[in-house]
Amino acid sequence: MSRPISKATPIRWGVIGWADIARRALVPALAASPSARLVAVASERGDADGIRRELPGVRVHTGAGAYGTLLARDDVDAVYVAVPNHLHAPITVAAAAAGKHVLCEKPLATSADEAADAAGRCEAAGVVLMEAMMARFNPQHDRVRRLVAEGAIGRPRLFRAGFTVNLPDPAGDIRFLPSPGSGALFDVGVYPVSAARWIFGAEPVEVKAVTMDLPGTGADELSGLVLRFPDERLAVIDCGLTVGARNSYEVVGSEGTISVTRPFASPPFVPVEPWLDLTVTRGGERTTERFEDRDQYALQLAAFHRALAGDGPHPYPPEESISTARIIDMCRTT
Repeated sequence: MSRPISKATPIRWGVIGWADIARRALVPALAASPSARLVAVASERGDADGIRRELPGVRVHTGAGAYGTLLARDDVDAVYVAVPNHLHAPITVAAAAAGKHVLCEKPLATSADEAADAAGRCEAAGVVLMEAMMARFNPQHDRVRRLVAEGAIGRPRLFRAGFTVNLPDPAGDIRFLPSPGSGALFDVGVYPVSAARWIFGAEPVEVKAVTMDLPGTGADELSGLVLRFPDERLAVIDCGLTVGARNSYEVVGSEGTISVTRPFASPPFVPVEPWLDLTVTRGGERTTERFEDRDQYALQLAAFHRALAGDGPHPYPPEESISTARIIDMCRTT
């Protein structure tokens, strides 16, 4: 069973998988948090001595069975799951059975059914589950939603987004493993799909997609999506892993537009910028608002800690993850 969590008690963390995102983003956020303590790391393929040098005082489990060994520890309250995508849901289910709260790197699962099963297992076990989609804690998104709700651009009709990166060696990259959950849709496409749903406040009624696979992998390297929402609204999204880097979106309304710079990527994986800009254009007038380029992984961790303490509503409930997974399912079958 999970240990009761209070605001005054440091949350004892285990990290499952020594992926780059764990080492460079989540572990530093844990180290900076006054309400967290990293207890253990598990990696089936990691270099135990190397991890120990980076994390003195942290227990390191490596080799076959490392994940289960960490989950069996009595001194771990919550785990961050950063294994290959096809293992996200199975490890989440195992963590729930062990009574651990789960912050699972996106995507939560490789299908909507798998995501719903993982969420149900966590609920039945009484543990908190949150998909680690750090961009949802970028303050620009909340501001866009408020501006849309206030009628700043009239009636919102179109969401346009592009999120692409250029991997130096795609054929050798983990994102193109010949396994479920590989490819651009799962890696970068989930961000704009989630944002479109969130900003429109609805689920699409029709999905069309064109995907192009990296030869020999069965995983998409470049995809284009069109989502039709109720009330005659569209989202047009492109995502890719083998083309030039792009990272932006705009909401087009009947009377103006809202443009957002760098909504989906965050340091340490992109350079820190002095400001993140949001620009509203209406009637020939342009207004730009600026937001501090804060550590979104730290914001995400703080939100998860509040959820563990029961401090307000769940900031990113599993139902959101299941809905996004359902859209990705539709994209892959159209």
